[in-house]
Amino acid sequence: MNTILRLLVSVFLILTISLGTASSASDSLRSVEKSIRGVDAYAWVPTGGSLIYATNDGTLWSTQGPDFATPIRIIKIALPDEQKIKQIVWSPDGQNIAVVAPRLNDRWDTILLFNIKTSQLRDLLPPGAPFGSPGVRVLRISSWLADGRIAFVQHCGTGCVGLHAVQPDTGERYWDFCDASGSFFWSPTKKNAVLENEYSGVAPAALGLESASDGVAVPRGASYYRPRRECGSVFQGVARGGVHFNAWFPDGETVLFTDANPDGSETMLWNTESGLRTTLVARGSSGALSPDGRYVAFIAPVHESAITWNSKRVSLAILDLRSKKIVASKKIPNLQGPLQWSPSASYLAILAGDGKLLLARFTPAGIDLRGTRLEEPDLYHELSWSPDGKYLADWNEASGLKIFSFND
Repeated sequence: MNTILRLLVSVFLILTISLGTASSASDSLRSVEKSIRGVDAYAWVPTGGSLIYATNDGTLWSTQGPDFATPIRIIKIALPDEQKIKQIVWSPDGQNIAVVAPRLNDRWDTILLFNIKTSQLRDLLPPGAPFGSPGVRVLRISSWLADGRIAFVQHCGTGCVGLHAVQPDTGERYWDFCDASGSFFWSPTKKNAVLENEYSGVAPAALGLESASDGVAVPRGASYYRPRRECGSVFQGVARGGVHFNAWFPDGETVLFTDANPDGSETMLWNTESGLRTTLVARGSSGALSPDGRYVAFIAPVHESAITWNSKRVSLAILDLRSKKIVASKKIPNLQGPLQWSPSASYLAILAGDGKLLLARFTPAGIDLRGTRLEEPDLYHELSWSPDGKYLADWNEASGLKIFSFND
């Protein structure tokens, strides 16, 4: 395809991100896409624009921008038949990779620690470690904590996930926390986590708070069993609504959340130290805080009387936290959360209900919107920005990994 034809296609698609390698579509957006099939899990390197991904034969590969064209084999992990690597998480210092995968001999999920320099691979939950299961153990890493521990959640029954931790630095040591029915969201300092309990689980639908210091040490080899212990809820949603975590502020104390109720949705602030909760936006949901803590993007109903979470006629709005005023707004039908800021806060990546990936550029003149139609629109899509803000990854189980390139 020659340069002129590429330009015509780009204009015709309203600057849509096209397939394959193309020339620049604007001064800030290049329509470059790299597809990698057969990817089961991936993770961006903590700095720059490189990533690690796992293919369905258990191999970890390293690749880097701008073309992501020459992957380097890192290691092949032996897996049971028809099983796959489920998660990859980098250590904050970039020296280790934690991998969640089924163990070869018993098919239980475990955490494998791979050291980049030595190529050593260790099982952090070997046979005899606590946190067993009456069936096949299923787990997922929640976060790498500031003291080097890896916090993880393990399935503990219908509507139940138990929070635990393992310390890999000084031999395997273990901690047990509590049980919840939803996700844990760790603060930037990794000292506290907001837990989001769901409707059908061990606790009422609510937001709670758990500290990294709350864990109880569990000796290796000890027989581990305890009754379910609910993680403490701080406040609950109304009977037919709910409260949903949106973001931590950089101070590690303030939380942005959505209070969804039968009459609408409010975007609110919660000071986890004082407990004070205040309304930021009376009609808004799916709040997203810019990396610098200055702006909040949210979904707002076009008509004030509409219920935000139940309306297809919505707008993307951006509020300046210093002035508490909306500085940009654009109608976008079928807009869905979550909204994801790029590291420079220049772009927002958004999924729309009609199977599109949208890129909203926030400028002094307003919101410039571009988009592309996704493959497998009915499946779950995972979006993530590279730490340098130059690339956006889109992953789903059927089509694998796609990487879009930007000059952010």
